[in-house]
Amino acid sequence: MTSLRSLSGFGFFGKKVIMCLADVFEYFNDKKKGFVMKLKGNTKGTMELYEASQMSIEGEDILDEAEYFSSKCLHALLTCDLDHEQARMIESTLRYPYRKSFARSLAPQSFVNDMPGVYSWMEDLLEVAKRERRIVQSVHQKEIHQINTWWKELRLGEAMKFARDQPLKWYMWSLAILTDPSLSELRIELIKIISLLYIIDDIFDVHGTIDELILFTEVIRRWDNAYAGQLPECMKICFKVLSDITNDFGNIIFMKHGWNPTRFLKQMWANLCNAFLVEFQWNASGKLPKADDCLQNGTITSGAVGERI
Repeated sequence: MTSLRSLSGFGFFGKKVIMCLADVFEYFNDKKKGFVMKLKGNTKGTMELYEASQMSIEGEDILDEAEYFSSKCLHALLTCDLDHEQARMIESTLRYPYRKSFARSLAPQSFVNDMPGVYSWMEDLLEVAKRERRIVQSVHQKEIHQINTWWKELRLGEAMKFARDQPLKWYMWSLAILTDPSLSELRIELIKIISLLYIIDDIFDVHGTIDELILFTEVIRRWDNAYAGQLPECMKICFKVLSDITNDFGNIIFMKHGWNPTRFLKQMWANLCNAFLVEFQWNASGKLPKADDCLQNGTITSGAVGERI
């Protein structure tokens, strides 16, 4: 299967974003023998091949073979007499591939660790990397403080003892999605949405009765404060917080871009709650849904964060 992908940071092409075909990896593949040692003696190249193989999607056998081959070579190198830095770099690559880690947050530290400063000009680069890392850490620390303050003042965790109370964990979602340090305001707003996703998920999974959940879903569909008066107290509080956060987020977008997405956001919340209700009813009935129905419903419940970005 041939497809396009972005190979950002793959050393064979330079550290640029390049769209290339999976077929390019045929260079390393012998049809009879599989992947061959064209990278023999090139530890850095083998590490970069492993990083590039992480971009594989379903059906791209050549990249799966690239991952197996490069991983095997790197593990074999770890059994050799390497110096400490080489071994550490290989272990870091295998454990934390760039595309499957908090790359923006870890990159400065990785740079600092991987460059021993042999050349005089390297000292300047190391100092820049260290300063950037300290600046980014400071931004993240301030964000965590803001999030914890907001969550405590909201008191939603106290009102819903049955629900998850994990603001730091939720912040990691926001940090992983919006990596640029300049997007601080968006990360703060996004975590508010993510926290409501978890709270509402817990309402459906561990707390509400079928009648309460049907009513809650209908309130979200109507987005009606008066109708919400019929809800149990915890659901009433949840809807109030949800309404406030949605309106605030819509106003922020309007002020910045001149377009208010509030109506769209309300519809997305309604779709999500309806999908949660469907899952609850499946579970309550004791019957397994058809695979297609499960996948279709799952695109809403599992893709909830992505739909709101």
